[in-house]
Amino acid sequence: MAGDVLPEKCDIYMMGGGEDNAQTLATSLLREQKSSLETIARDSIILAICAGFQILGKQFPTTGQKLCNGLEIIDVTTKSGNPRIIGEVKSKCIIPGIGELTGFENHGGRTILGPNSKPLGNVISGSGNGIELSNEEFIDGYYSNNIYATYMHGPLLARNPIFCDHLISKITGIETLSPIENDTAAKLHRERISATK
Repeated sequence: MAGDVLPEKCDIYMMGGGEDNAQTLATSLLREQKSSLETIARDSIILAICAGFQILGKQFPTTGQKLCNGLEIIDVTTKSGNPRIIGEVKSKCIIPGIGELTGFENHGGRTILGPNSKPLGNVISGSGNGIELSNEEFIDGYYSNNIYATYMHGPLLARNPIFCDHLISKITGIETLSPIENDTAAKLHRERISATK
């Protein structure tokens, strides 16, 4: 519930998307617990999607082109952009062994990574963070040792079982997970990868 004290010592914390007013309110409430959030960012995994990604950064746009200060947990800055980015997105994850990620992006932000920040993936199709680097190349998200952020909805974990397994392995310390027979998530992943050019 809004305003609740953040639980301590969870293995993974997830920050989802939301509209401008909810995003601004969430930021305000989380700012009151910033020291706890900094400890969480150091000791646990954080998975942040879309608005959650922006909240963790330095600033993000809100209604009326105003800028709201973020939590400054990660070195990214988001500004408003046009047109709105909507559609399928596919990237090559920078984490070894993950391969291609697939999702659906729907946002108006343009997120710039700080000089020492790394993206979660290099965009193959779509716009990701919405900032063209060079030669029409785009990146998606942000990645550090235990913070994973992206604009991929869809939902991310259901569409990318190898990435999901990576998080589970990191949490449990089990390097190799047993395969799932007739894995519908793996089938969905293949379908979405093939459908996104």
